[in-house]
Amino acid sequence: MLQRRITINKWLGTILALSLVVLSAGGVWFYRHQEQTTRQEAEGLLAAIARLKADQIANWRQERRADAAQLMEHPLMPQLVAQFLAQPNCRSRSSNGFAASRPTGITPISF
Repeated sequence: MLQRRITINKWLGTILALSLVVLSAGGVWFYRHQEQTTRQEAEGLLAAIARLKADQIANWRQERRADAAQLMEHPLMPQLVAQFLAQPNCRSRSSNGFAASRPTGITPISF
């Protein structure tokens, strides 16, 4: 009777240990699968965001170029640029060499 109880306890211990190993292996597999799926979703979202941001920048640049082209088509632009560049003190007013004032004859717009 005692021998039979020891044998049953050994079998139960073995079955319990194997169950724990199988459960642990399943948990590790599930964790890795979830991690891979989450990583792929995040990479997809980041790629979509990068495409959208690149498109936004390209559109912004295209708009600025269109604005510049429209300004260059204005009949007074060459005269205003020449007047601006002809002012000798215009560049010396700022410390970085860029003009800090506007050409004469142009008044700011106030709201």
